[in-house]
Amino acid sequence: MRLLRDGYNTMLLVIRLIALFDPLRVFVPPAFALMALGVVYGVYKYATLPVYTGLSVGALSLFLTGVMVFLLGVVCDQIAALRLERYRDGG
Repeated sequence: MRLLRDGYNTMLLVIRLIALFDPLRVFVPPAFALMALGVVYGVYKYATLPVYTGLSVGALSLFLTGVMVFLLGVVCDQIAALRLERYRDGG
Protein backbone atom coordinates (compact mmCIF):
# COMPACT_ATOMS: atom_id res chain seq x y z
CA MET A 1 0.00 0.00 0.00
CA ARG A 2 1.16 3.47 -0.85
CA LEU A 3 -0.14 5.96 1.65
CA LEU A 4 -0.39 9.08 -0.52
CA ARG A 5 -1.66 7.48 -3.72
CA ASP A 6 -4.15 5.14 -2.03
CA GLY A 7 -5.30 7.86 0.37
CA TYR A 8 -5.86 10.23 -2.53
CA ASN A 9 -7.77 7.59 -4.51
CA THR A 10 -9.90 6.73 -1.48
CA MET A 11 -10.81 10.37 -0.86
CA LEU A 12 -11.60 10.81 -4.55
CA LEU A 13 -13.86 7.75 -4.44
CA VAL A 14 -15.70 9.05 -1.36
CA ILE A 15 -16.26 12.44 -3.00
CA ARG A 16 -17.52 10.76 -6.18
CA LEU A 17 -19.97 8.60 -4.23
CA ILE A 18 -21.28 11.55 -2.26
CA ALA A 19 -21.56 13.62 -5.44
CA LEU A 20 -23.44 10.78 -7.12
CA PHE A 21 -26.09 10.39 -4.42
CA ASP A 22 -26.24 13.79 -2.69
CA PRO A 23 -24.28 16.42 -4.65
CA LEU A 24 -25.48 19.38 -2.63
CA ARG A 25 -23.68 17.97 0.40
CA VAL A 26 -20.43 18.41 -1.53
CA PHE A 27 -21.11 21.73 -3.26
CA VAL A 28 -23.08 23.84 -0.75
CA PRO A 29 -20.49 24.20 2.07
CA PRO A 30 -17.67 25.45 -0.18
CA ALA A 31 -20.12 27.67 -2.07
CA PHE A 32 -21.40 29.37 1.07
CA ALA A 33 -17.86 29.62 2.46
CA LEU A 34 -16.69 31.39 -0.71
CA MET A 35 -19.68 33.74 -0.68
CA ALA A 36 -19.19 34.55 3.00
CA LEU A 37 -15.48 35.10 2.46
CA GLY A 38 -16.27 37.46 -0.41
CA VAL A 39 -18.69 39.46 1.72
CA VAL A 40 -16.27 39.63 4.66
CA TYR A 41 -13.40 40.68 2.39
CA GLY A 42 -15.58 43.30 0.70
CA VAL A 43 -16.69 44.78 4.02
CA TYR A 44 -13.09 44.78 5.26
CA LYS A 45 -11.85 46.58 2.16
CA TYR A 46 -14.72 49.06 2.37
CA ALA A 47 -14.01 49.78 6.04
CA THR A 48 -10.25 50.16 5.68
CA LEU A 49 -9.99 52.27 2.53
CA PRO A 50 -9.90 56.02 3.18
CA VAL A 51 -11.81 56.83 -0.02
CA TYR A 52 -14.55 54.65 -1.47
CA THR A 53 -13.27 53.35 -4.81
CA GLY A 54 -16.01 50.85 -5.60
CA LEU A 55 -16.40 47.19 -4.88
CA SER A 56 -13.26 45.12 -4.54
CA VAL A 57 -12.49 42.87 -7.49
CA GLY A 58 -11.29 40.16 -5.11
CA ALA A 59 -14.51 40.29 -3.09
CA LEU A 60 -16.65 40.11 -6.21
CA SER A 61 -14.57 37.25 -7.58
CA LEU A 62 -14.93 35.24 -4.38
CA PHE A 63 -18.66 35.88 -4.15
CA LEU A 64 -19.34 35.05 -7.81
CA THR A 65 -17.21 31.91 -7.59
CA GLY A 66 -19.36 30.82 -4.65
CA VAL A 67 -22.51 31.46 -6.66
CA MET A 68 -21.17 29.44 -9.59
CA VAL A 69 -20.16 26.53 -7.33
CA PHE A 70 -23.66 26.56 -5.81
CA LEU A 71 -25.31 26.57 -9.24
CA LEU A 72 -23.04 23.74 -10.36
CA GLY A 73 -24.21 21.81 -7.31
CA VAL A 74 -27.85 22.43 -8.26
CA VAL A 75 -27.21 21.14 -11.78
CA CYS A 76 -25.42 18.07 -10.41
CA ASP A 77 -28.31 17.47 -8.03
CA GLN A 78 -30.76 17.55 -10.92
CA ILE A 79 -28.64 15.11 -12.92
CA ALA A 80 -28.39 12.79 -9.91
CA ALA A 81 -32.18 12.98 -9.44
CA LEU A 82 -32.76 12.08 -13.09
CA ARG A 83 -30.36 9.16 -12.88
CA LEU A 84 -31.97 7.92 -9.67
CA GLU A 85 -35.44 8.20 -11.20
CA ARG A 86 -34.29 6.29 -14.26
CA TYR A 87 -32.74 3.59 -12.05
CA ARG A 88 -35.94 3.21 -9.99
CA ASP A 89 -38.07 2.89 -13.11
CA GLY A 90 -35.90 0.01 -14.30
CA GLY A 91 -34.73 1.63 -17.50
